[in-house]
Amino acid sequence: MGVVDSMKNQEGILAFDIGGTKVAYGVVENSRILYYDVVSTTALKKDPERFILETCKRVSSKVSYRAVILGVPAVVGVDGTVLSAPNLKEIERLNFKGLIQDECRLEVHIENDVNLSILGETVYGAARGAKYVFGVYVGTGLGAGIVINKAIYRGGSGAAAEIGHIYYPDGEGIVCGCGKVDCVELYASGKRLEEVKAARNCKSDSVFLCQEMKEEIDKFLKALSFAISTGANLLDPDVLVIGGGLVESKEFPWGELIKQIEEKTRAPLPREHVKIVKAQLGYKACLFGAYAYFISHGSSTTC
Repeated sequence: MGVVDSMKNQEGILAFDIGGTKVAYGVVENSRILYYDVVSTTALKKDPERFILETCKRVSSKVSYRAVILGVPAVVGVDGTVLSAPNLKEIERLNFKGLIQDECRLEVHIENDVNLSILGETVYGAARGAKYVFGVYVGTGLGAGIVINKAIYRGGSGAAAEIGHIYYPDGEGIVCGCGKVDCVELYASGKRLEEVKAARNCKSDSVFLCQEMKEEIDKFLKALSFAISTGANLLDPDVLVIGGGLVESKEFPWGELIKQIEEKTRAPLPREHVKIVKAQLGYKACLFGAYAYFISHGSSTTC
């Protein structure tokens, strides 16, 4: 893809959505995407710092922007250092913020990718207008985010909402990339389903259409509903957003997931209060969330 709108002199922000399998990036201004592209995460893994710098420079030759916002699948320190990234070890201990500021003289912010996606859905998407929002994204791992009054809740160390790493009592003794055993994302993520699909030699494009996967999908829904209902019971949100590539597929068993979440959520409250919705923004969520983040955190001057 390339320039969506040819607006060379606009002052948007360059947002990155770095995931376990792909890296999406685009220039966003006033909830419009001026430029967008997506590549395999393999390109980033070879040399993360060089990839980010070269991408920033390449995009700036096409569309101007005043700041860079990176959404990463990780816990991020207050200084912008990536502290823990179980599903993308190559970026751990890197400080993209300092690197980009030194090389490109731009304002830079680093945030968890799901935090930004949930912020995007809160300001522009499925949870627009809600005060208390809890969101879960099913991707390579299982990520979550909390937004209160249109502000991301990060917790004391920046590791709030790491729901993928709560202990799953029905686990199989598998060691997670974070070092713990039986984190729930090991059983409730796209990575798990793809690994089992490959092991069972399923030929269907969708894991949800494989007859050989029925038992595994039942286990997946059980683990996923356990994680999501735990968050709902703890946080009592107004809106619960569920998204990610798997959830967006037309074959995804949405009705069964909602049924299991409701069965595991305390009644009458918060079950009767929480509105469960599917994410609306798709690939735009993290990019729009990055723009919303910049509006509330960025400087007023162009870099």
